[in-house]
Amino acid sequence: LASLLLFLLALLGKLSVAAFPAVLLGLDLFIEKRPLSRSIADKIPFVLLAALAAVAVQHAQPGTGARPDISMRATSFVQGMWLLTGLGNYVLYRVPPANGTVLAQLAGAIFLLALFMFPLLLRKRYPLATVLIYWILFTYLPTQVLPFSYPVTDRYFFLPSVGAVILIAWLVFKATDHLPKWNIVAATALVAAISFVWLRKTVDYMSEWQDPRSVWYAATRKTNDVHVYYELGWEYLDKSARLGTTLRNPPIPVEQSRQLASLVWKDDARLPQLLSELSADQHTGSTENAFKEHLQRKAAENFDAALTRKGEHLMPDLFLSRGVLFLDTSDMQAGKKEFLAELDEASQLPSPEARQEALIACHYNLAVAEQGLGNLKEALSWMRLAEQEQDQLGRTVIPGLSDNRQRLESTMATHDHE
Repeated sequence: LASLLLFLLALLGKLSVAAFPAVLLGLDLFIEKRPLSRSIADKIPFVLLAALAAVAVQHAQPGTGARPDISMRATSFVQGMWLLTGLGNYVLYRVPPANGTVLAQLAGAIFLLALFMFPLLLRKRYPLATVLIYWILFTYLPTQVLPFSYPVTDRYFFLPSVGAVILIAWLVFKATDHLPKWNIVAATALVAAISFVWLRKTVDYMSEWQDPRSVWYAATRKTNDVHVYYELGWEYLDKSARLGTTLRNPPIPVEQSRQLASLVWKDDARLPQLLSELSADQHTGSTENAFKEHLQRKAAENFDAALTRKGEHLMPDLFLSRGVLFLDTSDMQAGKKEFLAELDEASQLPSPEARQEALIACHYNLAVAEQGLGNLKEALSWMRLAEQEQDQLGRTVIPGLSDNRQRLESTMATHDHE
């Protein structure tokens, strides 16, 4: 019972654990040489728990529209295994492999079959290596069964990487067995070399997360995926909204704003004046406003880059963010156009909850745009619709929506009396 409880807790933390009974079965068969029937019987309770967890995750997983074929899954496995060596290019989102032709699908099927059959050839001479290879394959498999939008991403390798590290250590010591006189020195040198490469790539990757512009800045240098450019644009937009004389969001802490400015404006002659204004923390300086406008331009550049890469992706948030950027620059008509595009995009979302959230944000911002254009009646209509939808959803998407509606009604009443 204790092992089942621990297995259940592990399942709730990471779906990849669902495949671990298959790894334990390999351990029973190839190393402990237990009878097949007894080994399978021992694993039945774990398999049932894994099946329940898989069904629950499948049910909770919103539709992505992804329809991966065999060739795409084969390509994903190749990319995934390369990342697992620690030598790959780590990035949050990478462009997913495309579906292939009939010939590519046939080649993919042969490759996957060979990939899962190959370890059996090693089972007699290298039983431990056989189990470790299946550890990697089986714990990576659940992420490839569900139709995720991104079949290859770093977080899928938490559990497979444990098996990979043990396998690499085993390979190193096996390789040095052929050097009896210098095996310890050779093993140490190999481990040191591998550790150095891993350490350097880890430090480089961790430094990307410390970038004041956000981790998405380095990501745009490593992938052309649409979401990377959108996220970087959103970061620039959010930071611009926290600077200058008109703050839409809480101001950036002084030290963070200085770090951001020192990096983004490092070659600008106005940097010393900007740092002086930021240190005062008054948000009234003309140079700070100029820096705010620079961030808005950077946001627009990245949103435009995302739009050119959008393809068939449903991204209402992209149009929403573009619209909010136009509102921040007082271009209400352009903002309204983006929100109408968001309205069309949001209506196509397969998830009812995601669609409702997007529509609430869209209708509210349409109200803001119409109010900025002086169309108070249309603004109130959109505002009331957003409030009604938020009440139906049962949770807050736009804070203070009812208060904003009441203020708009008061404004209209004042205009009517004039």
